[in-house]
Amino acid sequence: MKTSVFAILLILFTILPAVAMAQSSLAHPVAPPAPASEQSFRPPGLAIGGYGEFHFNGGRGDVPEALDIHRFVVYLGYQFNRFVRFNAEMEMEHAFVSKESGGEIGLEQFNLDIKLHPFLRIRIGRFLAPMGLINTDHEPTKFNGVERPLVARYIIPTTWSPDGVEVSGGLKGWFNYTFGVVSSLDGSAFSATNGIRDGRVKERPGFASSPTLVGRFEATPFPGLQKDGQLLRIGGSVFHGPVDAGNKGIPNSIESDFTMFTADLVFSIAGVEMKGVLAYTLLTDSATLNPEVAKNMLGYYVEAAYSLPRTLTRPVKAERIILFGRFERFDTQFRMFDGTMADPGGDRSAITAGLGWYLEKDAVLKLDYTRLETVDAGKVDHLFSAGVGFRF
Repeated sequence: MKTSVFAILLILFTILPAVAMAQSSLAHPVAPPAPASEQSFRPPGLAIGGYGEFHFNGGRGDVPEALDIHRFVVYLGYQFNRFVRFNAEMEMEHAFVSKESGGEIGLEQFNLDIKLHPFLRIRIGRFLAPMGLINTDHEPTKFNGVERPLVARYIIPTTWSPDGVEVSGGLKGWFNYTFGVVSSLDGSAFSATNGIRDGRVKERPGFASSPTLVGRFEATPFPGLQKDGQLLRIGGSVFHGPVDAGNKGIPNSIESDFTMFTADLVFSIAGVEMKGVLAYTLLTDSATLNPEVAKNMLGYYVEAAYSLPRTLTRPVKAERIILFGRFERFDTQFRMFDGTMADPGGDRSAITAGLGWYLEKDAVLKLDYTRLETVDAGKVDHLFSAGVGFRF
């Protein structure tokens, strides 16, 4: 295992300087051929984009070693006029789909976006739930680390895409708001260690019988700071509704309401960026819930990142090089219903450190190490990850 990891690291960081030297030696570089999307027929109003991630994951403990085309997402949009736009994203995970593979194909987004005013726009269809920092901004060039934060997997599952109607708007530079009535989660799929993750309903969710409210408010108290490359942004989200329907709107006999609150903060200055996210959930008591499911779940993470100065990145032809560290604590068994015992696998903490080498602002090489501890079980795993990410 160690040999494989160090071989990959050696290859990766041997190639990078060579690529940089080759680039600098070309006095008159030849323009590469246009992407296939640009060569294809593109009528006015049509937009094509996407993003993807390729990972190596390995380590010590219960960590399988694998190369993984983790996800590839294609975006298709069409601007009908100044006010009306169609958006769709199709995602494929793990490169292959079969009953045994664990791969998946699905629609992340599918909506009609109607802009009535800068302070008011309406989305109808499927869209990303405005919960936390990562769910609505989850492209690989937008977050640090090969994998998304674990809190964004087990507490605020990414990608979480309900169906429904959403209104949003704001005052540019000051604040933004979002409010929606959407489909809910399937409470019968909640579990002890995966939390609500498997409760995301991806096929024909129920709506009229179990409408759910979702909202987010985000403020930038000192918008003038952005002119100097500084930023302070605070946000909060809420999701509340019943969890009594699954795929195809089929009732699941769960008589319980689910609520999630999140709070987040981002502050950046002089190449340093700090983030903090907190999420807390509440389920009302119900004898029909899986007895392993907790009444409350809790998760948070804090992260600090530093962008190396251009005097160091320019000689190696890097757009940016970011060093980061992150601490997470998340417990899908934080507080149990009376008469039930917590699963010792639910309370976990993680420390992650790594770097992101941006060849260009939309193409990045990533490398990191994570120490994952299952607190009550006294179990520690060591994860080593390397990957590439891009968006276009």
